[in-house]
Amino acid sequence: ASPLADTEATKQSVQPSPTADDDDEEQEAITMDLKVRTDPIIPNQEGFRTHARQLNPRLGDFMVERVAQEQIRRYKRLLE
Repeated sequence: ASPLADTEATKQSVQPSPTADDDDEEQEAITMDLKVRTDPIIPNQEGFRTHARQLNPRLGDFMVERVAQEQIRRYKRLLE
């Protein structure tokens, strides 16, 4: 009478139902919207900050500021 014998006897065996594969066939196909968006971004510190905040509302202030600074650097290089 081991303690494991009691748990082994009370375990229920889990077996997949024979119709489990049928459920996969009934699911709808996933469609993705792959349209290119053109957001009007004002190319200054505040514009990049606003855009970063819209894309990631939960970003901390430090990260939003960092993203805006990096975008300004990239924009200036693009203009050169």
